[in-house]
Amino acid sequence: DGSRLVFQQQENSAAPLELFSAATDGSLAPLRISGPMPIGGGLGGATVIQSPDFTFRVTPDGTRAVYAAEQDADGVTELHVAPLDGLSPPIKLSGVLQPDGDVRLDGFYGAPFLITPDSNFVVYVADAVTDDWFELFRAPLSGASAPVKLSGTLVVLGTVGGAYENYQYIHESMALTPDGQHVVYMADATRDDVTELYSVRIDGSSGPVRLNVPLSGVHDVYTFLIAPTSDRVVFTTGEPYWGSILYSAPVDGSTTAVQLATPVAAGDTGGLGFTPDGTRILFCAALDSPFHVELYSRVVDGSSPAVKLNGPLVSGGNVLAFGRPRFAISTDGSAIFDVVGEKAD
Repeated sequence: DGSRLVFQQQENSAAPLELFSAATDGSLAPLRISGPMPIGGGLGGATVIQSPDFTFRVTPDGTRAVYAAEQDADGVTELHVAPLDGLSPPIKLSGVLQPDGDVRLDGFYGAPFLITPDSNFVVYVADAVTDDWFELFRAPLSGASAPVKLSGTLVVLGTVGGAYENYQYIHESMALTPDGQHVVYMADATRDDVTELYSVRIDGSSGPVRLNVPLSGVHDVYTFLIAPTSDRVVFTTGEPYWGSILYSAPVDGSTTAVQLATPVAAGDTGGLGFTPDGTRILFCAALDSPFHVELYSRVVDGSSPAVKLNGPLVSGGNVLAFGRPRFAISTDGSAIFDVVGEKAD
């Protein structure tokens, strides 16, 4: 409701980074809501950039903050939740870890853990059972029960985040459906160093399902986007920027993925976009000419052909911004896009 502000603070250069809450109108003094930190400990862990988006998130209902910290022991990163009013102490969410275990904090933008829209659960990645074997877990924010593993059995050396976790960071490799019923994530779960796309129910009532078709050669899943209606996900395989193949699949894996277009210039989710009703996906691709990247729209289930949205382009013209596909979709479903070299009327 905007009545409280959550921020991280280091009282001096030798002090740990801690989490505080304050009234936005200044009527109340700031409260330390994180627990006592050991020497060398603090928010986020010792080896990562301490971005606020990265170390903590406020729950959707605005009552609590989930944060990652070396709070119980220096060198051990775990997840905790604390009420913003400071009336009760923090609760550890990540359970008992194996001796060398940590909640994973790879990445530099965005929290590498997800909170469900109903503020009941957090989803995170940790090597909780075996060192360096990173798996997907769900824990209740109430702390009333132990974490539950969602990612099933991984192949030896497999990990949630996939084979390219060093530059395709965890927060870019998993996402919740808007309704909070599923988490979609990348993992090299079946073959080591082959990144594929999976979906699993948050409640753990069924195991994970693979969403992509069998991958050939050196292909991996590189990026994905979930429909606002929570029922479908689109994803790309192949070359990460200019040679991708675009697919669509139901989030529950009930039918086989369908190919929508290739070659697609996706790169990241800035090159993909759903209409607000979730029925169409917009993407940039070289479908009509290998010399022009253009903007297209297609029904997300692939039941009708792609439609080109931009006008004629001059020689060398492309629907690109700074060399990458970028566009925005207005609330009524019309597209706004940057064009380099479009032919004037």
